[in-house]
Amino acid sequence: IQSERISISEESIFLEEDVVLKFDGGLFTSSSANLKENSNLINFNNNAYIFLNDLFLQAQRGKFNRRDNTFELYSGSSYWKKPNLFIGFDTAQGAGDQIVFKNASLTSCSNSSSGWALKAEEIIINEKIAKGSAKKIKLEIFDRTVFRFPYLPIYLSEDLENNPIRHSRFLDPSISYSSDGFDFTLPYQKVFSEKSDMTFGPRSIANRGNGFELNMNLNKDLNILEADFIYLNSDKKFDKRYPGSTSVGDMRWGYRIQSASNLKFGILRIDWSDQSDFHFFRDVPGESVGLNLQREEYAEQSISFAGKFGMLSYDLGIIGFETSNPILTNGYRKKPYIDLSFNKAFGGFEFNSFLKIAEFSANKIHDFIGYEIHDGKFLRLIENPSEGSRIFLNNSIHHKKFFKSLEIDTSLGIKSLKYDLEDSNDVTNDVSVPSINIKISSNLYKQNIDSSSYLSPIYVFGYSQTKKQQLINPVFDTSLVPDGVSSLNSMRFAGYDRIEDDKFHAIGLRFSKEKEGIEKISLSVKKKFLIKDREIFINRPIPSQDGPISSSFTWQPLKSSKFVSYLNYTEDTSKINNMGVKFLYATEKVKLGIGQKFRRQNSSLKDDLYLTEFSLDMPLSKGYSIFAMGQRDNETDKFLEARLGFGYENCCFAAALTASKRTLIRFNDINISNNMFLNELWDNIIESENKSRINISFQLKGFNNNNKSFKKYIQNSILN
Repeated sequence: IQSERISISEESIFLEEDVVLKFDGGLFTSSSANLKENSNLINFNNNAYIFLNDLFLQAQRGKFNRRDNTFELYSGSSYWKKPNLFIGFDTAQGAGDQIVFKNASLTSCSNSSSGWALKAEEIIINEKIAKGSAKKIKLEIFDRTVFRFPYLPIYLSEDLENNPIRHSRFLDPSISYSSDGFDFTLPYQKVFSEKSDMTFGPRSIANRGNGFELNMNLNKDLNILEADFIYLNSDKKFDKRYPGSTSVGDMRWGYRIQSASNLKFGILRIDWSDQSDFHFFRDVPGESVGLNLQREEYAEQSISFAGKFGMLSYDLGIIGFETSNPILTNGYRKKPYIDLSFNKAFGGFEFNSFLKIAEFSANKIHDFIGYEIHDGKFLRLIENPSEGSRIFLNNSIHHKKFFKSLEIDTSLGIKSLKYDLEDSNDVTNDVSVPSINIKISSNLYKQNIDSSSYLSPIYVFGYSQTKKQQLINPVFDTSLVPDGVSSLNSMRFAGYDRIEDDKFHAIGLRFSKEKEGIEKISLSVKKKFLIKDREIFINRPIPSQDGPISSSFTWQPLKSSKFVSYLNYTEDTSKINNMGVKFLYATEKVKLGIGQKFRRQNSSLKDDLYLTEFSLDMPLSKGYSIFAMGQRDNETDKFLEARLGFGYENCCFAAALTASKRTLIRFNDINISNNMFLNELWDNIIESENKSRINISFQLKGFNNNNKSFKKYIQNSILN
């Protein structure tokens, strides 16, 4: 107890002038106070201040119990630190975790006249669960009443770090304008537990129709379910664009379900997507759900069960794909597949065995590799594709040995391939291919006073026997791995319908320098040299040539700036296969990124990929900020995506206006049956469509706040 004057009676202690009472969990100050003897009750009739952890109280008169922090206050105000809320009141009564305010005004603004205030006859707040209610409310913005309602639930800022309590409630509405007209969604989130919830949002798209979105997240005892669903009762714009479609006038929908269930002997996984028609995911992106598949060509449909028993790992299931492109088929479906893997170490050696068994079936497929008889053109349909089972087995033994500063890693293996096709007239060639791989590497370093330098040379020798496979064995799921990706190993095919026959030397060198825990500079170079020409290909021979030169370079002169680049260059043809550069700069005042990416396509269906991208995130003065990003296709001289956003934020408001433009594929409503080759059909049926969109978001700070950023729409950036 601190006070300039203290007087004592039989029942009370009177304190006057500069009164300070310190107690566990708080502090009380006033010009005068009255302490009841043998109790913790403090009475005051002059202005007083009470500090309780994250809660501050001020009142002209009242009483306060310092033992249990109960109080009754008159003509005062309060402040909660974590949600940053001010509440003025005529009376306030607090007991336990609950506080009741009468004739109250709630705001996050230091001056509500230049911001907003929620005024109510009564406000009840439970501090423990950060939830409350207000009766007979009116919302004032700049001292003007904009909304009245008899009752309103109140949720303090949902901050999972400072306030982990989650509540069922309406989320911020989504309001946007695009080429589809006004798009409005009002989502409501039902919380089941700390990690499980369901969000349902009625949605209205002016030029399309009405419907809803549904998102479900369930997480309990390592069992996870995530489901997204979009539904439209009809679609006016679709009916007008595709009048000949059998889906005209019908409802439209799309969904995706992903789950993982931890069972006794393994994990059951499901990834299943489907849609009402080819165009749905391109036409209708999700707002409150995660179904943003406008650039996807396929939706996965798979069920698997994977686990481990001792040294044996297993994975079995089915997998297929649903096309969202009307000129492509669904391709092959693996139903079922079984993958087994065995690993055992003994006496410095490691034995690995990998077995893949799969049954492939398809009604029709499109040609994705280009058969030689069609001069590299891709057939639109193959009516009777090969079907049947395939067995792939890879047995290998590894040994690693150190000799002074050298590390020698040797691998011997045999890969085997066997088919059993349903059509007995189909001829296949079962093969077993032995191989050897020797890698010699070293890690050299030099330590200076304030930096460390590292040099890592590597040499690889690989040899695989040649066994005849192409033009005999079918191609179920295999494509060619671009040169340069596999410079230091013998992997040439993605999939298991071909076994590579690389006979090569490869060399590589990496240098790096670190200072103060930061890699200041790094450089790597690698190249493969063929000992003998390759004879194994997917469909037709390709002239053999040494592997390209692959290199990467990174330089970080300052903590705030970084330069990254890579290059893949073929000497024989004097062509760049892959190239990428990017520059990143980040400080508290600005974040800037710019980059360029080039990749030469092997397929004649697509142009080369040549992109330029930039991004800017910069706060301006007085709470304003600007954000911009763009992704430009240099081959077509078009922006694939561009976004520009302006934001404003202070203690009262957070508001943002975001404009975006995306270039998407659109399919013409034409008869595709007259086209024999995909190459011709692709040019005839594909058009580009510009989808422009304006999003508006507005937030009263500290009140029903879910902390979503207006930059949440960035995806698939080459700068990431």
